Amino acid sequence: MLVTPLPWTDRRRLLDVLRQLHVDAMNARSATELTRAYFQWCENALSQLRSMVSQADVDRLILTQAHWTLLNTSMIGTPQINALRSRELERCVADVDAAVTSLEQLIERWSGRGVFLVPDTCFFMNYPSKFNELDYWDLLDTGPMTQLHVVIPMPVIDELDGLKKSKIENRYRAGASLRIIQELFGDKPNEIQTLRGPELRPASNGHVFQTESVTAEILFDPPGHQRVEIMDDEIVRRAASIQPYAGFPITLLTYDTNMELRAKAAGLSVKLLVDEKDERDTKVAETVAQWMTEVGNADANPAWQDRLAQLRQWSKDSALSGTTKFAAGSLMKQADTSKS
Repeated sequence: MLVTPLPWTDRRRLLDVLRQLHVDAMNARSATELTRAYFQWCENALSQLRSMVSQADVDRLILTQAHWTLLNTSMIGTPQINALRSRELERCVADVDAAVTSLEQLIERWSGRGVFLVPDTCFFMNYPSKFNELDYWDLLDTGPMTQLHVVIPMPVIDELDGLKKSKIENRYRAGASLRIIQELFGDKPNEIQTLRGPELRPASNGHVFQTESVTAEILFDPPGHQRVEIMDDEIVRRAASIQPYAGFPITLLTYDTNMELRAKAAGLSVKLLVDEKDERDTKVAETVAQWMTEVGNADANPAWQDRLAQLRQWSKDSALSGTTKFAAGSLMKQADTSKS
């Protein structure tokens, strides 16, 4: 039985609690007063687990239909109720034991892989380098001796597949990213693959050193998982689902400010990237806005000759947004009129 730790839950503490509850449930089976022992176990389990796991887990582990029947029945002591109580105690022992096993497996799976990175769809669509070639250590401003693990949620792959078939200008990026994912994972999509192996790099002292590796895996939806309607929320939700097992913050890679807000609200760490084109467009727009405040003196300022040439270039620059090009063109005409 899989339990879902709440974002603030310490994974090791939860594992200790479940192990003790399993021992307590086994002891309750041999108690003299079975009914009292059962309800005491339930009360103790509730007091500890309600602040550590989801309500759905609490309902499945403790507040079952059989529990409510035992709590509300007026037939305490009858053979039927005694049999139901015994079956429910056996179920508690088995389910808590299964929860311990699944949690141990998940902690082992997500531990010791270094820093976890979760790229969203915007990252694949906007980053200038192919994701299997970029320098992740430089991206995160961390040393190359740090082991990195890239986790690609299945909703991201689904979105890339949809964008590949769309009519947007940079749809080719979606197709290219999907091809790399296909080549990387091949016929072993459930296995961890090496995205970038250890590399030899020159050190400042003239020697060379070996970097850590960058590994990657696909995060598939668990069986029976129901996705939420807003895909950004779903991607954040899937990234946040592994954080309690990893034991430290998962870092989301994105260009989207809205995604940044969603991720931080879910307790994720975020690396908000800036599109180089957008950054240049913003700087040009700010410069044009500043020059607009000085255009009244264009006829007396020799610098405006160079500014006019620059404005003319910006007004025709296809890499700039339509708004910025229009502003540059309008200011150029205004300056020409002022100078004449």
